Amino acid sequence: FPGVDFRPLAYATEDCEFEVPCRLWERATLITVKMGRHSYCAGGSVINHAKIGRFCSIGNEVIIGTWLHPTHLVSTFPGFYAKGKHTIRFRFDDHIKESADVTIGNDVWIGSRALLLGGITIGDGAIIGAGAVVTKNVEPFAVVAGVPARTIRKRFQQSTIDRLLELRWWDCDDETLRRYSALFGNIDVFLKNFGK
Repeated sequence: FPGVDFRPLAYATEDCEFEVPCRLWERATLITVKMGRHSYCAGGSVINHAKIGRFCSIGNEVIIGTWLHPTHLVSTFPGFYAKGKHTIRFRFDDHIKESADVTIGNDVWIGSRALLLGGITIGDGAIIGAGAVVTKNVEPFAVVAGVPARTIRKRFQQSTIDRLLELRWWDCDDETLRRYSALFGNIDVFLKNFGK
């Protein structure tokens, strides 16, 4: 994957897609992942079946996209339904869904050792607290934490969030962002001057 900075023992399956540049720190493992530019995944994280936006910061030992085990069958053991062979495969049932994609927006920060279950969506600008277990969708620019994760607050008032979602600064090229980078330190100055 040209343009992806792989640190020692970092790994990505061949079906991963990267909008470069990206970085995978030590022992990060990505399986069937699409990752946007300037996003990174810190050491020891495992990401499975996910689409990650641009400018995302994923902390150490984060787990995203857990495997599903059907609860309506006689057994939850994968050997009775899964495509891959575990210790043994008795049968394969292609009607059983083994994973559910996770969608992560742009400019999302996920704290160390957070766990994001399959099938959820994390909105643009959200923050996931360290150690959180996220079982439901997270709104844009929400700060969530806990087990299970709950919304603690919004990063900004709703009118500011709406304006940031409208501006979509993460879609700008790097040269444009470099030109406006001094504005990123103050939300009011940013909203008044970005794009002018």
